[in-house]
Amino acid sequence: MKILYISNSKIPSDTANSLHVMKACRSLAKLGFDVILLCPRYKYKRQSDCVSDNIFEYYAVENNFKLKQINIPATKGKTFIYMACVLYWALRLRPNLIYSRFLLGSFIPFLFFRGIFESHSPVWREGVVSKFIFSMLVKFRRLQSLVVITHSLKIVYDRAFPEMPNIIVAPDGADPVSTDRLFNSVSLMGQPRRLQVGYTGHLYPGKGMEIISAIADIATWCEFHVVGGTEKDIEHWKSRVTSENIYFYGFKPQKMVDSYIDLFDVCLLPNQAIVLASGADNILKSGLGDIGSYTSPLKMFQYMAHGKAILASDLPVLREILNDENSVLVSPNDPYEWVSALDRLRDASIRKEIGQSALNDFNNFYSWDQRMHTILFSSGLIAFDSRG
Repeated sequence: MKILYISNSKIPSDTANSLHVMKACRSLAKLGFDVILLCPRYKYKRQSDCVSDNIFEYYAVENNFKLKQINIPATKGKTFIYMACVLYWALRLRPNLIYSRFLLGSFIPFLFFRGIFESHSPVWREGVVSKFIFSMLVKFRRLQSLVVITHSLKIVYDRAFPEMPNIIVAPDGADPVSTDRLFNSVSLMGQPRRLQVGYTGHLYPGKGMEIISAIADIATWCEFHVVGGTEKDIEHWKSRVTSENIYFYGFKPQKMVDSYIDLFDVCLLPNQAIVLASGADNILKSGLGDIGSYTSPLKMFQYMAHGKAILASDLPVLREILNDENSVLVSPNDPYEWVSALDRLRDASIRKEIGQSALNDFNNFYSWDQRMHTILFSSGLIAFDSRG
């Protein structure tokens, strides 16, 4: 069975969506499918600050699928050019299934081929044109399923498009931790005898750097390690942070992130009620950039895969995965609750118990391979087996 995966992600890049796409294609290929990933490569425009000679190695995935990057002029109308290229390659390759994260590129191909569309936020955030296209898409008989990452997002789609026949909730995931792939050269700054508290990911508004900065001032017996963020965001927070127990490591390739997480005693997930997506900082007031109600943070599953004690914001969307056994949940914006929880987590036996519960849940439900198997099984495209 040939699967054409359509994405509008820039690859390679430091975005979560590009990581998600690469992991999904790898897992589809591991299920035995012939997978081709289609994505744009814009000419005369730097693709990423994170240069890598080996894209598969950069994302820590096996080279078991074909990656076809389409050269697109970085000009006005480039999206429509890419749409035309997607249609051309769909008709040329004639796949048995199209799996799409690119709404505009799905419309015409889904007229001819079976398709699955995956959405991580309401499509109408992208404008009325996108909502109209999706309203037409759900009527196509070849559309097998809509995949969303949270139950809260499913509710939104159920209300807006009650005619959508099959909505699958498939949270994000992570890979099981392989100790032979950890980098021994990675080390943490600061005093090793203190509680090592870590955060990985971007530093967009609402991701939680605000709360990390506040609790570091109080919990002076902890060392706080922030892995990720753009140079601009890091400089912004360095100019605001007064604590001497916060250390910034900058962006690290995916293959190195596991090595940092492995050294943390406690992992932070300090999401706020409003979280901005990449590039959305200019539209906060409109609400269009807010993904806080729908997010399924990749870092959450990476923390779980490591069996780490997770200290997280008590938000409904995070409670879809986290609970009082596999994490410690506190008020999103009360630094004293966070500090009290950290004080409790100084007890290594408590950390171990919580971390083991998180690892058990991860092993049962949240690996990338299990995710893709669940999606295809729920779409009626493969039979049930032990991974189901």
